Amino acid sequence: MRFVVYKLPKITASGTSGKEFVYLDPELTDWVRGSDINDEKVAVGATVSQIYSAAPADNFWHMYSDDDPVKEADSYRGHAKGVSLFDTNTGFWLIHSVPNFPSTKSFSYPATAEKYGQSFFCFSMEVQHLAELAEHWKYIQASPYFINIPTKFSTRFPTLKNVEARQSLPRSATQFWTAKPIRTVQGVTLMAYAKHKKFDGDIWNDLISRQNKVTLAVESWLNGSGDDLHTTCTANSQVQNTFSDAENPRQIAYNGMRMATRTQGAELRDLKVHTIQVQYDEFQIEMFQIGANFCIVKKRLDAE
Repeated sequence: MRFVVYKLPKITASGTSGKEFVYLDPELTDWVRGSDINDEKVAVGATVSQIYSAAPADNFWHMYSDDDPVKEADSYRGHAKGVSLFDTNTGFWLIHSVPNFPSTKSFSYPATAEKYGQSFFCFSMEVQHLAELAEHWKYIQASPYFINIPTKFSTRFPTLKNVEARQSLPRSATQFWTAKPIRTVQGVTLMAYAKHKKFDGDIWNDLISRQNKVTLAVESWLNGSGDDLHTTCTANSQVQNTFSDAENPRQIAYNGMRMATRTQGAELRDLKVHTIQVQYDEFQIEMFQIGANFCIVKKRLDAE
């Protein structure tokens, strides 16, 4: 299982109600449009709904969010949202951007999240990768609100208990970022980047771009409180802010989260700029915010 979904924003002029979405997986060569993100029988709904029928004694699951449906938003911890479910062999990780989602009882897409565009990125992996996921969640200070850890999982992956207890790095820690490869069941290697709030830099410019020695074109949610990351050049890498100040983020589809490979694509190719397809769950470019990234060094989702 590996797919990407964009929930389209509600824009009267373009005729979108806020429930439509576009979907892409390795079996497709182009985006397919769907009419109702609230349908529990398609992509997102079918994936999340597996948790509601999973046996607690045999399955690990984890719903986390800085703005979940159970309590008030938590701005202190990581700005991150996701859902994960594993049996003793394999499981999935769904990273998303939707506030107040999903419910702990049954699948339902919140009406409060229809206005803006939202993103979903899901992939399957073998159970041993829970070790990397647990470290990732610890670094970003994920906020679990519905988590089940059977004894056989906590014994094999003890860091999961730290995640459940919301325990992050010890005070003696000196490393405030992590990058771990995770291989999907289809054989695609993902790089999972995470930074703790004590990481003194921006995740795009000071971590991903420099670690990979590549140039990135970055667009992100501009409606946050942090200062924008302006275009930055170094000897080994370059980060370009591809939004102009004149653009209004409330009028831009997908919450201003258009991918570098989609925006200015021709111009980037002409300049021979190397782009990495990124799923990102941090919507304001802020120098000291906790954050996490996933990079797929592929030009197409179906590339192996």
